[in-house]
Amino acid sequence: MAQSLPSIVSGEGGLARYLEEIRRFPMLQPQEEYMLAKRYAEHEDTTAAH
Repeated sequence: MAQSLPSIVSGEGGLARYLEEIRRFPMLQPQEEYMLAKRYAEHEDTTAAH
């Protein structure tokens, strides 16, 4: 019995769809990424993780 693979594995555009989706969000500057990670680690600030 053949199993169907998830679209990301089977090549049905899963990776392309993912890349398209992440392009909608601006990249963080290194300093901004560092400060958000530090804020999350030190204060467990979940808003810094999103």
